[in-house]
Formats: sequence, C-alpha cells, structure tokens
Amino acid sequence: MKRMLVIGSLVLAGCTASGDRVLRVDRADDQQRAVAVDATMFDASPVDVTYLNTSPYEKIGFKAANGSNGSFDLYSFELDDDGTLFQRGQIDTVCDRIRESAKERGAIIVVFVHGWKHNATPCDGNISCFRTVLRKLADDEQTHGRNRVVAGVYLGWRGLGWCDEPAKEVTFYGRKAAAERVGSAEAREILHNLREVHEQLNDPKNKAVNAAAHGIPSRLVIVGHSFGAALVHAAVLPDMTQDIRSARRKAEQLGTKQLERIDGYGDLVVIVNPAFEAQRFDVLSREMMSLRANGYSFASDQKPVYVVVSSVGDKPTHYAFPTGQSLGLLLQPLKIIHGPAYWLRYVTTVGHYGPYRTHEAQQITPIEGGMARRVKDQSCFPDREQTLPSSYPTCSCDQATFGAMTRAIAVASTHLATAGNDVYGNVRLIEYKKAQDAHLPFWVIKAQTNVVASHNDIFNPTFVSMLYGMVTKVADQRY
Repeated sequence: MKRMLVIGSLVLAGCTASGDRVLRVDRADDQQRAVAVDATMFDASPVDVTYLNTSPYEKIGFKAANGSNGSFDLYSFELDDDGTLFQRGQIDTVCDRIRESAKERGAIIVVFVHGWKHNATPCDGNISCFRTVLRKLADDEQTHGRNRVVAGVYLGWRGLGWCDEPAKEVTFYGRKAAAERVGSAEAREILHNLREVHEQLNDPKNKAVNAAAHGIPSRLVIVGHSFGAALVHAAVLPDMTQDIRSARRKAEQLGTKQLERIDGYGDLVVIVNPAFEAQRFDVLSREMMSLRANGYSFASDQKPVYVVVSSVGDKPTHYAFPTGQSLGLLLQPLKIIHGPAYWLRYVTTVGHYGPYRTHEAQQITPIEGGMARRVKDQSCFPDREQTLPSSYPTCSCDQATFGAMTRAIAVASTHLATAGNDVYGNVRLIEYKKAQDAHLPFWVIKAQTNVVASHNDIFNPTFVSMLYGMVTKVADQRY
C-alpha cells in the first residue's frame, strides 16, 4: 500500500528522487585537474584514457586519424525542476571559455538536450554517446585542416525522475511538464548567450576572429530529443516566431511580398522524436499560413532553420503519447470545447501530425556497422563527492560505432560534393508536394527506420551524417 501511495504521488506531482541535488559539482581544483590531464592525454592509443570526475567541464584528448593530437571540450549545465541553474555563474564561464579558445580559429558549438529518464551524470547513456559524436567532429576538423574548436554543451535537467521500476515509468506527466517549464526559464538564457557567442565569432567586424573570413565559419547547432525537444521548443519558439514577424514587417515597410532570408537560431535547431503535442507547433504553422494567404513568399535562398525529425518506428510518441494525452484531455473539460481539430493536435505529437509534414527521409547507402550499440547507463544518482576515474571509452559509445560513424561522414562528404539539394549526408529528403517551391524555414520530416530506427536511436551514424550534411549546407549558404 505504501509503495502504491508513493507511485500515485509521483504520477500527480512528477517528483524526482534527486530533489535539488546537483550531480556535477564545480570544485575549486577541477581546472587544475583538467590541466594535469592535458599534459599527459596524448599517447599512442586510438582513444586515450582521460580523467572523468563529477566536474561540469571536461577536456578530452585523442589521437586523430591523421596522427595529430586532437581534443574537444564538453560542458554540462544542470537545471532544477523550476528551470534554475544550480551553478548560476556557469553561463558566463562557459561562454567566456568558448569565446577565448575560439577567438583565432572559430568553433563548432553543439548543444544537446536529453529527454526522459536521463540526466547529467558523467556516464549517462546520452552524454556518453554525445562524447563519441564530439570526438568524430573534432577528428574531422583535424583531418581536413580546419582545426576549429569543438565545444559540446550538454544541457542536463531532471529527465530521470526515479531510479526504480515501476516508479520510473509513471513520471511521464511530471517530466513532460518539467521539460516545458525548464525551457521557458534559464535554459532560454543559456541558448541566448551561446547564440551571441556564435554571432560574435562570425562577425566580420571582430578582427580577433579570422576563421570566418577564410571561409571557415563558426557553427552553432542545437539538438533536443524526446522531452528535451519540448524543452528546446519552449526555449526557441518566441525567437522563431519573432523572426517571422520581423521579416514580414520589414517587407511591408519596403512594399514587397518577398521576405528577406530568416537566419534563425544559430545555424540549425533540430528536434528528434519530439514528445510534445502538435498544438505547441501551431503558432509557427499559423504564421506561415498567414504569410501564404496574404501573398508573401520566403526568400529564394531560404534554408531550414528549425527541423523536426520523427521516426516511423518511434512507438512511444506514435502510440503511448496519444493514449496519455487523450486521458489528459478527458480530465480537462475546458480543452474539449475547442473542437475536433484541436483535439487531434493535442493528442498527436508534432512529428506524427500529417498536415505539418514537409519531407520524408530515406537512407541512400547502407553503412557497415550501422546502428549504435547503446552503452549501459551508470547508477542513477552517484554520491556527489564520488570520483570516477573512468576511461573515455567506458563513457562513450563503442569503437565499432565510431568506425561506422567515420564511414558515414565519409559517404556524407562524397554526397555533398556530387549530389543535388535533396541530399543531406547519407540521407535523401523527398519533398512533399505541399512544401514544393515554398523555401520553408521550418521542416517536419518523417524518417524511415533506416535513418532513425526507434525512439532512442538518435546517435546512429546515418542520422549523424544527415545532421552533418544539413549543417554544412546551411552554413555554406549563409556565410
């Protein structure tokens, strides 16, 4: 009975076992430890052993494919259930570090926001595979002589509400609400500040940065998964909406129906298998419909700025989500009066809502070693003083996955050089008739299972190559 009462309270309140406890403490000696690691990290092994502790800052070195010494940075933010940073000074510290390290050679800044049942522990499965992606990007920079700083930003929130079953499964509503709440709070400030860093690094007036002037622009990519996608959407939606309205007002002032190019939030915002209702995307849809109804058209060189990718094999968002939302709809009578169209948008995730879809994604070339073998997450909530003298491979995806990712990026590079505008990495996008010639800044893509197999299959090489190709084409067109 006691256990049932606990579970019941979790369903209603979405409580978390971690409470207000920070998982990755920035202790005074963390920077000294990072420097000590830097001095010894480069040895002959393909992936060097590095020192992982609970610090929110990691610098990881490796031997690149061309034999040179490479490295990447990984910064972890943590927010509580109200969306407040546990360590408020992190925003300025991280932005200053990225800005300083990239001032002469530019940077690739990749933000990843995890979903349900994950958090910021150093060996969480999501952050582990994120390290593998960052290493591949850094290796690619070394191999092609661009040498930009690779900075990963892992935005951690309390997606993992409880460690034990079945309590872990019944925190759905609490964690969904928390993600949306966090995205409307200081997570928005984090993304705003990183956006400013990106703009400063690419500002031609900034004489300290010369990478962009030589055709190697700095890049900012923001990726959110599942409930993390809901967090990202809540954080960037006001800016995305304002961008459209500003473009329309400027066109009105100039007396034209042709909008100027919308550059969006950084280079690209991508949400994968988003676990939020289509109704939350409706504001963007209505803005675009209003433009069309009044004869406006997007710029001929408009590229996507916000991309939704949902797999046809994503059963949780395709089946479980509508079931839960239908129950929620019945418990909220005021929502019922909005009518059937609203009901459908409310119970269907944005990626599975047919009227919003613009493209279908299909794999071009099967990649040997294909899908990522997911690492086993570490214990849920380690002691806050626990030191983890782990090796980098222990807290990253397996080496077979890295090899497959390397081959996928190689295929992507070949396709970029030879294929048309419908190819992004190892993926071909088939445009739906309703989206043709619209040059839409917002894409909703249905992904076949050979691109994204299931809800959690977000670090597989083919999908990573697709992101690689999209970001490359967007940035090449913009700068």
